Amino acid sequence: VRGFSPRLLNAMPFFHQTAQGYAIVTQAMLGKPSFQFSHFHAETYLRTIEYRQITYTTLVPSMMVNALIDCPIFTKTDLSSLELILFGGEPTHPTTLERMRAGFPKVRLCQTYGQTEMGSVVFLDDEGHNARPKSVGRPSILCDVQIIGKNGQEVKRGESGEVVVRSPSLMIGYYKNP
Repeated sequence: VRGFSPRLLNAMPFFHQTAQGYAIVTQAMLGKPSFQFSHFHAETYLRTIEYRQITYTTLVPSMMVNALIDCPIFTKTDLSSLELILFGGEPTHPTTLERMRAGFPKVRLCQTYGQTEMGSVVFLDDEGHNARPKSVGRPSILCDVQIIGKNGQEVKRGESGEVVVRSPSLMIGYYKNP
């Protein structure tokens, strides 16, 4: 985004794909600051956003709603520098999303879906949430995502199955365990 100066505040652990991709790699490539919390504490997190003029952060929805928005200093904290919240790591119920939007009305919310072994492969922005509130999003560029059933075939829309991904970001194995 033109004019966006990424100053990231992250509470996700470094083994997690969100921290790896956004807190370490992206910020280092851009030469921009990244502030890392070893333990999430809502009041300190809010004060850090205000003091460090954080422009984006990565959170789990329950951290946003159950911790930040419900924190006693939430409405007293200047969060005007915050432009973007990337969130994921758990299902986002429509009621939770409504509270997130109400609590952060001027902030773009972008849901990510993935795992440490493959990175973020699916994204959903505010427009996508409006169109499909129960969706996790669309596959990102260079990612193929399917839902397959027990028979190994793609399931019909609305049916349950296993998420399978083909992507250049997919890891090829674990250390000494390909």
